[in-house]
Amino acid sequence: MTVSRILLTLPLLAAGAAGHADEVFRMALEAPAGRAVPVSAPAACTGGLRNDDGSYEGAVGYANAVPLGSYVMAFDIPEGFAPTRVCVCWTRGPFNTGPDIDFELVFHAADGTGPKGEPDWPGTFLARVTARAEGVPEFAVDGVALFPVELPSALGRLSGRVHVGAEWQPFVDRQFFLCNDAEVGGGTTRPVFEAFGSTNEGQSWSPVSPNRPTYRALGTVLFGNALFGDGFDALP
Repeated sequence: MTVSRILLTLPLLAAGAAGHADEVFRMALEAPAGRAVPVSAPAACTGGLRNDDGSYEGAVGYANAVPLGSYVMAFDIPEGFAPTRVCVCWTRGPFNTGPDIDFELVFHAADGTGPKGEPDWPGTFLARVTARAEGVPEFAVDGVALFPVELPSALGRLSGRVHVGAEWQPFVDRQFFLCNDAEVGGGTTRPVFEAFGSTNEGQSWSPVSPNRPTYRALGTVLFGNALFGDGFDALP
């Protein structure tokens, strides 16, 4: 499998615009002709609550100059569901420092607002969990891989809409990317589960899809237990 291009995603707005400064530092990987790349997923990352369709045609990251960057995406945690694990999909570009990366799994409430008053943006910081992914594949060689992160029991109380994602140091761990599901050909038939990026520890955020029209969802998957009845781990 080869990759047709590695894109530096440039902003549609001025770099100094509020909430959009990080866009000039974003980078993306795209598979040729929108074809899905191979996916490695352990049993612990099968099923779950997910916004993607299980295939990944791209990935988002940051330029090497960024000291700290993050991307998050919202999940609607159903009543009676206690989160226990998150699987994060990682890949690498060709000029990486890999194959391993230390990162933080981060959680933000959906109580933020966009620059035009848009609701449900990432807002109040809720929690972080230290994690590590080892043996991350290269996008153009072996595709992508999902890595499980076990959650402390206190996070089992999360409910409602919560933004979940990863924060890492692109200046240290270079050319690492979070996988994303994409619509082949840039069609509009599937919903967009917006990802938001930040390069200032979540003080401000900006959405991914305006500059990446093929984007549909990040490859982040939430697992947990039902407080009543059967568990949720086997959800398709």
